[in-house]
Amino acid sequence: MHAALQIAEIQQVFCSQMSTVKSLAALARTCKTLKEPALDCLWSGDLEPIELICLIKVLKPVMEVNLWRTCVVADVGLTTGDDWMHAMSYTTRVRVLHLSVLSEWRITEHAIRRLWSSSSTIEQVFPKLRSLVVDGINSTSGPASWSLQLHCDFFFPNSSALTLEFSEGVDPEFWRLLPERSPRLKSLAVTPPRDTRYWIISDGHPEYPMVTPLSRAVEQLRLLEYLKCPDLENDALLAVSQLPGLEYLSLWEKEIVLPYPTMLQFPALRVLDLVQVNFRDLNDNAIDFLYSLETIPETVVMKTLTPLFRLHRLKEINIPRWDCQVDFSDDDLAAMMTAWPGLENLWLGGRLVCP
Repeated sequence: MHAALQIAEIQQVFCSQMSTVKSLAALARTCKTLKEPALDCLWSGDLEPIELICLIKVLKPVMEVNLWRTCVVADVGLTTGDDWMHAMSYTTRVRVLHLSVLSEWRITEHAIRRLWSSSSTIEQVFPKLRSLVVDGINSTSGPASWSLQLHCDFFFPNSSALTLEFSEGVDPEFWRLLPERSPRLKSLAVTPPRDTRYWIISDGHPEYPMVTPLSRAVEQLRLLEYLKCPDLENDALLAVSQLPGLEYLSLWEKEIVLPYPTMLQFPALRVLDLVQVNFRDLNDNAIDFLYSLETIPETVVMKTLTPLFRLHRLKEINIPRWDCQVDFSDDDLAAMMTAWPGLENLWLGGRLVCP
């Protein structure tokens, strides 16, 4: 058995069975043979993105009280060669990193930049980093604000994924630099804000000033397979519809009106998510968007049923926030089956209604 555990494939199987960070940590502590592969999995961020503060905590953080009388991490104890080797034993494993200025410990930008010395580049310190999760970017002042440049330093040429919590505080330069520095990005997700106080309200509806610079960035990201954002300008939407590899598209606040006629190709699209964040009924713009599709994806996720009756090629429908009692008559079911002869699954409120 001991000899078998030396085989890399078997080590990978053991580690892949660990579904939580705690179980991986326990495996690393209790099995000497599997310690290194378990640590590789634990610090990769594949199970949970590695928060920057988790790295700081294992590197002798130097705490100070700043002008706001807040305790912050002002520096990290990296002075000797052994200190740097210890730091690199963690950073070189990270594949998914979470940058949050709102973490439990406030970290100064100086302390973060100390993770790479004058003799090392950030790419050398994080050689495996491919995915970045960013939130709190709107915090431009306070106990531990970070510059735009710091966030953009983590845009690597081989980056494949970026998840960003929506904020109108995102500098347009952020979007200009993203495709320039990370042209191979395959996944871009701009998630709805957790705090709606950051929205700009006009005529009772949210507005998103980031849509224009975001649209310019998306036009240049030609390898996208997954895209989630509030909306796109028409030129960007047309460009996205021609991407050969885009399989998932979510526009969680479709507001921009499409000119008529507009035909959107989406040759590889499998899932279209039009569930809107503000829980309004599906508006005419989103319906017009549906009718503009040359090819209907296999799965549509949205809030209402009737606009889909003209989309005869649907295979799956998912309406997750359906809060009505499901009570279809035989005539209702017959109408649905007539409208969607190829329908395989209908999900309403998380329940499989048919077949």
